[in-house]
Amino acid sequence: MRKWKQSAVTSEKVLYFPKSCISARDYQYIAPAVSDSLEFGDENIPITPENSDKLVEAVTTLRAAIPPRPAVPVVEAARKRLEAGIAAINQALTAGLSEAERADLAQAVQAGLTDLNLLSSSL
Repeated sequence: MRKWKQSAVTSEKVLYFPKSCISARDYQYIAPAVSDSLEFGDENIPITPENSDKLVEAVTTLRAAIPPRPAVPVVEAARKRLEAGIAAINQALTAGLSEAERADLAQAVQAGLTDLNLLSSSL
C-alpha cells in the first residue's frame, strides 16, 4: 500500500511512492491537474488509498512528459568546481594551519598551478 502524508508547507495531499516522492519541481508541472482528484486524460481519479495503483500509473505518465532540466554547460560546471576549490583553499588558510599543513597546501596549490598552466597552454 502507498503512504500518504499531509504536507506542512502547502496543506495539499502529496502522494509518496515507495522509496521516492514527487519532487517540488515535478509537482509544479502536475499541480494544475490535482485537487481532491487527479485529472488524467478524460478521468478524474479521487486521491484515496484505494486508487493508489491508478494514481501511480497516472503520475508516472504525467512525470514522463515533464521536460528535462536544462543541462549545465560543461565549461560553467568546470568553472564552478574550480571556484569552489579556490574558496576551499582560502578557507583552509584562514583556519589556522600548522606549518606542516601549510607546506602540504602550498605543494597542492603549486601542483594545481602546474596542471592549470598545462591545460591553459593546450587551449
